[in-house]
Amino acid sequence: DSWALGVAKESVRRKGRLKVNPEGGVWAVGRCGGQCQALTCPPRPISFPGVTPPEIWGVFLDYEAGRVAFLDARDQSPLF
Repeated sequence: DSWALGVAKESVRRKGRLKVNPEGGVWAVGRCGGQCQALTCPPRPISFPGVTPPEIWGVFLDYEAGRVAFLDARDQSPLF
């Protein structure tokens, strides 16, 4: 299965080709081909040594501080 999860600035275009990275105003993680990665430029692998990747991800957004974090929703541990 492939998927992506993230947040975007209000100013990001909603149609056409989109730059899915922080420079383009999008903070996201995804899974493709069994590999989880942060969709940065270049993409950065997210590893889970000794455990399976979480099935339920959470997104924490502190708008005023300009911070985004991706968490394991089961125990709130940070993933990226």
